[in-house]
Amino acid sequence: MAGGDEPARPTDEGKEGKKRKKRQLDPDTAATAKRLKRGPGVDLSVIKDKKLKGKLRRAEGVFSASQKKAVQITEWLLPATAGTLEAEGVERTWNFKQVDIVGAVDVTAARKAFDLNLPDLGPYSLSFSRNGRFMLMGGRLGHLALMDWQRSHLVCEVQVRETVRDVTFLHNETFWAAAQRKYVYVYDKRGLEIHCLRDHTEVHALDFLPHHFMLVSVGEHGVLRYQDTSTGHIVAQHKTKLGPCATMRHNPHNAVVCLGHARGCVTMWTPNLTTPAVKMLCHQVRSSGEPNFDSLVANPFQSVKQRQQGEVVALLDKLQPDTIVLDPDSVGRVRKEPADVVRQRRAEEQAANAESLASLRREAEGKIKMKGKNKPSRRHRKKQSNIIEDRKPSVKQKQQEEATRKKEAAQKKAEDAIPEDAPRAVRRFYKGGA
Repeated sequence: MAGGDEPARPTDEGKEGKKRKKRQLDPDTAATAKRLKRGPGVDLSVIKDKKLKGKLRRAEGVFSASQKKAVQITEWLLPATAGTLEAEGVERTWNFKQVDIVGAVDVTAARKAFDLNLPDLGPYSLSFSRNGRFMLMGGRLGHLALMDWQRSHLVCEVQVRETVRDVTFLHNETFWAAAQRKYVYVYDKRGLEIHCLRDHTEVHALDFLPHHFMLVSVGEHGVLRYQDTSTGHIVAQHKTKLGPCATMRHNPHNAVVCLGHARGCVTMWTPNLTTPAVKMLCHQVRSSGEPNFDSLVANPFQSVKQRQQGEVVALLDKLQPDTIVLDPDSVGRVRKEPADVVRQRRAEEQAANAESLASLRREAEGKIKMKGKNKPSRRHRKKQSNIIEDRKPSVKQKQQEEATRKKEAAQKKAEDAIPEDAPRAVRRFYKGGA
């Protein structure tokens, strides 16, 4: 180069800066990576077993690689982000109108808006299937209707001629439940009544836990009931002791049921606890929409065969009610004992080991060691002599019996001897005669 100048070489600081830039992720990708992470990693520094440490290190490498691939696939195949409805300043979400929302979203989402004018039999309760394709309506004056809103197709329509307070789908659109005047009734997709749940009386709100196949209800008496729809058994009944309740929703992350009571009191329930897991005063409201659906979980374009297969898979993957907890990540973990309990247990183990070692030493000191007295051949002879000593009484008894038998035979033979005055011609007829 001109002037004999040498080309500039990258310094160590420059290399570290480039590495840092490569490692940094944009906020959306970082959030996706955090969401797809499979829990906290294993601390390998506290593991002493080399074989176990190697297995865990390889497993952690597999988890890390799968997380990176999942982030890449999410960036390629699921580029859209979930929408939210947020209030600013003095605004309140319950004041937002559907017209305002349609004007703020994109054209594709705006085309999905539709109006239903049903002024005579309302007000109506609504429920949507998990795939978002079917809508269930229940009018207060007894009107029940199931429709495929994407195709504007009415599947079935029923007039029960009594009060309907709430409706909900069960595991899919083929079965749904309605909270009527006194009991809860279950219908199929043709609108035919197939069950009457008499354990649920004067119900105001219904909900369904899809991963546990449980129908949840609460009503006039403030009793929260869990019923397993796969077996028909009542799993749990909890008295809230907070009066009538008409607001209920479940958290899809942990299946905890949230109840809204009078005066702004919200309680969170699980079937395992007879008292609320959380009780608080709150009045804030937030909504969101997920544009990227998982076809293996809820497919709005599924066929009849896919629906049947999904129903079988859901039954096989059914979770037990005991798994409903506030922190679902705690299921499957090993509960660590407190440090003082661990120290106490170790001290007890050390004391027991020391006592056992001392007793063994005392026994060893009390033994008289003699040279050649503990050889294997000698031990074998001792065992054989013990066996012979055990057999001696039976052998002696057999010998005595044999001697007695011989003595009796000799006496009998003596009785059968040839008389002296017997003629010589007849001696051969006697036993043993010549």
